[in-house]
Amino acid sequence: MTSATDELDKLDEAFKTLRVAYEKYFAGVDKLEPAKDRDKFRMTLRRLMTERTSNTARRYRLQSLQASLITYENYWNRLCRQIEDGTFKRDKWRVKVRFGDAPDEEIVANVPADKATPTAPALSAAQYPASLVKLHEAYVRARESVGDTRPVPMDVLAATVKKQIETLRERYGAATVEFKVAVKDGRAILKAVPKGADGGPIVAGDAAAH
Repeated sequence: MTSATDELDKLDEAFKTLRVAYEKYFAGVDKLEPAKDRDKFRMTLRRLMTERTSNTARRYRLQSLQASLITYENYWNRLCRQIEDGTFKRDKWRVKVRFGDAPDEEIVANVPADKATPTAPALSAAQYPASLVKLHEAYVRARESVGDTRPVPMDVLAATVKKQIETLRERYGAATVEFKVAVKDGRAILKAVPKGADGGPIVAGDAAAH
């Protein structure tokens, strides 16, 4: 009989396989979108989430998978729309990264330094600030562009952002902190830019979520 832990481990592996399948599709290696595999994964996840459990660790893993799926589906849907509209530019980004000519991503988050970023693991992606969800998408995309497909849980990124905001607020008295995603020395990084009350930058720093 398959244990609950084994079933979750298999679901984790299925999600990794699904992500790789979409990367192959977007890279042009596979010609068909893995939509059926995506539907199958979604149905399995939904079934497990509807089962009653008092195991906190199991519930947390399922909620983390659900949050990751929501984030990735937003990303996949956006790229699929670009493919349908003929505006897909992912390959160009990969070429720029490969030859060291990739520019910083545009600023994707402007987080008030006096507002704490939620880090509770029970939160779904939809419950995080839109700016943080957008930052997470850009960061994951940049990591994948340099071949790093390790998962970046939303709560991990939220904790990194919160720590940077608190540090920059204490050190520089920042009123707001802008976050950029960039590729530097072959890896994706977050660039935290503290700004004063007048909106001008104070000093720039780099932060990486692992």
